[in-house]
Amino acid sequence: MIIPDRDLEEWLYEIIRQCTPDNLDRLQRGAFFRNLYLSGDENGDAAIYNKTFDSIEDLTSYICPTTHLRYLVTYLGGGSA
Repeated sequence: MIIPDRDLEEWLYEIIRQCTPDNLDRLQRGAFFRNLYLSGDENGDAAIYNKTFDSIEDLTSYICPTTHLRYLVTYLGGGSA
């Protein structure tokens, strides 16, 4: 992205104008994913067993491990160690 030297205020207003129409869609999508992550259900109702949180934690441990992960043992009960 190239930031212009002149007319910076008009350039900023144009970017804001372009991003504003889908603001409501982004807010709704964010609420959907937040509910899914925190409660395991898209409506925010608590699931009996939230498997989404454990799955995301496993995936993030592959991306940003505190130590090098050598083995992943997943039990049939859904937990991981």
